[in-house]
Amino acid sequence: MLSNNKICSQLANNELPIRLWIFNHPIRYITEQIEFFYLALKSQGREVTISNHPDPSALNVVIENFNKHSAGVVETFCRKYHKRVGMILTEHLDFYQDEIFFHGTRLGIDSDYMHPATKRERLLNLILLREHTKCFFRLGDLPMLSGIERMLPGIPVITIPFPELKLTDRSPRSLSEPPAYDFIFTGYLTNYRRQILGKLGKQYNLWVANTMSSRRRRDALNTMGRFVLNIPQNENWPWISSMRVLAALRCGRVTVTTNTDRGGAIPPICLQFDKKELFGTAVADALVKYEHIFEEKFNAYTTFVTSKQNAPFPEDVFAVWGRMESEH
Repeated sequence: MLSNNKICSQLANNELPIRLWIFNHPIRYITEQIEFFYLALKSQGREVTISNHPDPSALNVVIENFNKHSAGVVETFCRKYHKRVGMILTEHLDFYQDEIFFHGTRLGIDSDYMHPATKRERLLNLILLREHTKCFFRLGDLPMLSGIERMLPGIPVITIPFPELKLTDRSPRSLSEPPAYDFIFTGYLTNYRRQILGKLGKQYNLWVANTMSSRRRRDALNTMGRFVLNIPQNENWPWISSMRVLAALRCGRVTVTTNTDRGGAIPPICLQFDKKELFGTAVADALVKYEHIFEEKFNAYTTFVTSKQNAPFPEDVFAVWGRMESEH
């Protein structure tokens, strides 16, 4: 029996704490995902801790990106303590007509964003951990994960609803002078992104940071511009990065995106322009009205979070999971 009285009480009530177990990622790559999950669960009164070690007395949640070694670490923990983990999926992985699609293309197709060998390794270790996986978590409405429950039967996909955001002290309301740049872009530079940024740089005052930064550094970069840019990895990439948009919104910035995805919660809180529109009068007008646009989009997001359009919190999933693990 566990000696800690608090944990024993939680076991009795089938409400185990949540441990977000981060050991297979550099933290700076996944700060937005961590914050999303943490805020969503804390808003429901759940006890959440974050560590690079698992907790045998908690419900453990990991973020996908496993190689042979890191998958073995999870497997060893689960076997030793008779546990299963919840797994947050962040990549666009789908199963159509008995074929696996990674980032919208067939698994073996090469790209300058992720090598096919990396895709295969991540997928293989995801499959190898299936018996130790309680469920897959989707943060908000992406990735869609179409057909995953057929590819890996018995592992449901559970949506974590969008959380409320708290503004940093760098919001437009608190600035004494306008930002120095029109647009800020942070992230890995694919060939397509280089092409778009090269054209934008000829007309606008642009800052590009092509390395992954800490949250504090990225927040500071975002607030240097009137808008944050979302540029897809390639011309056929249909999704807008939810994490990029929310990170910008938290800093008091709206995201301008060059792909025109019309579905889901994120497009309404962005400004969407196709490649030709980026150089027109609509963007010039937006640069003048950036403060008003932020207020409008932030209020729209806040309204959405508390509406029925946002997914309900999966309390039953955590309750059943906690009850099952407390019986071991």
